[in-house]
Amino acid sequence: MATRWKTIDWLKGLRRPAAPVVAVVRLTGMIGDVGEYRQGLSLMRLAAVLETAFTLRNLSAVAIVINSPGGSAVQSALISTRIRSLALEHNVPVIAFVEDVAASGGYWLACSADEILAHEASIVGSIGVVAAVVSAGLVISLGRALIMDDADHPVARAEILISASTR
Repeated sequence: MATRWKTIDWLKGLRRPAAPVVAVVRLTGMIGDVGEYRQGLSLMRLAAVLETAFTLRNLSAVAIVINSPGGSAVQSALISTRIRSLALEHNVPVIAFVEDVAASGGYWLACSADEILAHEASIVGSIGVVAAVVSAGLVISLGRALIMDDADHPVARAEILISASTR
């Protein structure tokens, strides 16, 4: 019996070291509540997924694959903050991979990573337009804006509008 246990102990020493693990979290679609039958990305829906991703054994990094045109600023901030806090808590780097688009809130999510990788044809960034709808009412056009990037190249056009209630 003693020989058998010695053999098992000897075999344990032959095990290969565990391979590094990269958790992949896909963030696809609108951020926030989209509608009754379509659920968008929210912290409530992603909390367990993010927690699982950051607590895997032998974790080397977390890859976040983003394909989102944005949506709710509040949910973007909550998700982004949670990603950063988990990365710091577990001392794990986060890499964002942009597929087709990471605009507005999608870009915010990408910025929670330590590094952002994107194809040259991917749409990445924020157009910086804030809109609010008061109620069905009068819409007045205030003009047009040309949005420039840091190198003074036009990146988007926007019509500046104001909404006012007619009640």
